Amino acid sequence: MFDDICSVISKGEQLTLSEIFSDTRKVEILYARQLIAYFSREMKIGSLSFIGKKVGKDHATVVHAIKSINNYIDTDKTKRGQIEKYRERIEHIRMLHIKKEEMEMLITPLKNEISGLESKLINIQIMSKNIIDSINDLYREKENI
Repeated sequence: MFDDICSVISKGEQLTLSEIFSDTRKVEILYARQLIAYFSREMKIGSLSFIGKKVGKDHATVVHAIKSINNYIDTDKTKRGQIEKYRERIEHIRMLHIKKEEMEMLITPLKNEISGLESKLINIQIMSKNIIDSINDLYREKENI
């Protein structure tokens, strides 16, 4: 999910991941990094320290990033709208991941059942061949009598 968050922010801010995770302190790059930290925390990617490591900073920087984004939400109508759009995209991706996991949970037993049926079918084919061979043997014996 962290990679998805990075992708959404990178595309939305029109920055490369290399730029976002560079050491620069340009405002637009700091903002993108703050967004990634904020949404990583919101999506419960991990602890503050874990998120800090993912963005190349420490936990205190993540705390500051979260406060900064919350401040934007409270005070800047334009950024609030932008942040909400990011939240919707990220939430949509999160729901897709959940749906995928649910589908995989449903598919796994079916795959196992199919595998079992395939092996039963192979056994039936072998048994059929053996029966046909036995019938042919009986006909050959009958001809020899």
